[in-house]
Amino acid sequence: MLKAVATLLASCVREQDLAARLGGDEFIVLFSDANVAMAGEIVTRIQHAMASLDWGAIAPGLKVSLSIGLSEAVAGDTVETIVHRSDESMYSEKARPRWEPTLL
Repeated sequence: MLKAVATLLASCVREQDLAARLGGDEFIVLFSDANVAMAGEIVTRIQHAMASLDWGAIAPGLKVSLSIGLSEAVAGDTVETIVHRSDESMYSEKARPRWEPTLL
């Protein structure tokens, strides 16, 4: 599963971007020369690719979820501060209610 995610990320980002595994099941993408809107477009591409991958072909019954945090680097950032802001963004997304169909 981790190899599939790594391959998927590499296929979705631009040549100048860097997709890497942080550890465990966490990955990070460093966008080079991208504004937030452009990074958001790439994130959407990643989300669509993850949703359309046949995870059951890797292991029967395998289901994979995806949570993404997006943060823009600012002057004075360290690796730790930008990763921390991205984590906060991701946890905020996870906490947001999801739309679910209602039965009438």
